Amino acid sequence: MTSVYYTRTLNTYRAMRQRVKKDPNYATISICDRWLESFDNFIEDMGYRPDAMTLDRIDPKGDYEPSNCRWTTNDIQSKNRVPKKHISLAESTYEINGEVKSLKDWCKHFKIKYSVVKKRMMGKWTILEALTTPVSTQGQKIKQPNKTYEYSGISLSLEKWAAISGWQVRSLRLRIQQGMNIKDAITTPVKSNRSKFIAPTEDQLKLMILDYYDQYGLELDENISTL
Repeated sequence: MTSVYYTRTLNTYRAMRQRVKKDPNYATISICDRWLESFDNFIEDMGYRPDAMTLDRIDPKGDYEPSNCRWTTNDIQSKNRVPKKHISLAESTYEINGEVKSLKDWCKHFKIKYSVVKKRMMGKWTILEALTTPVSTQGQKIKQPNKTYEYSGISLSLEKWAAISGWQVRSLRLRIQQGMNIKDAITTPVKSNRSKFIAPTEDQLKLMILDYYDQYGLELDENISTL
């Protein structure tokens, strides 16, 4: 599990540097020289990022440095923030895989029109769905995102759950139509003697999720329940 914690902590470290460099809300915040010098120094001072924790500045007006930083929950951090000045949606910053950019810059990165992404986000799409879902050329209709299924705070399409767990999509869909939630659909053993497939246990499913995120260089959202 050490490699998982290393990756999570590295993503947090990179996000911290990106935030200070590009986010206008952090214009007066700096990072101490010791942490800028190396990630190893950051690890030595802070340790690996614990499950379900996020990096928080004790004094929200202070800098990123050992004496002013801690690992804490999102609930505590949200109560410890300085109110931000109002900025437009286009100027709002979003973190994806440890990199922070404004929404307009992310639109340029993914080569998609800002007007399309704005409309999607006003319709309660997630940032990744809004940026990565293809746009239909027929009648210029915007393709709706796939339905997602949530387990332990992670919402994914049925196709992605199938890819993670080894199930066939149609088999998972049938189980869900029978009233199972996604966890039970994946982990409930197969009763048929004809099937050679062995459903993963819940502990195995958790490891499969971590392997999937590591494989594609993704970071688990800090709001996600402890795996």
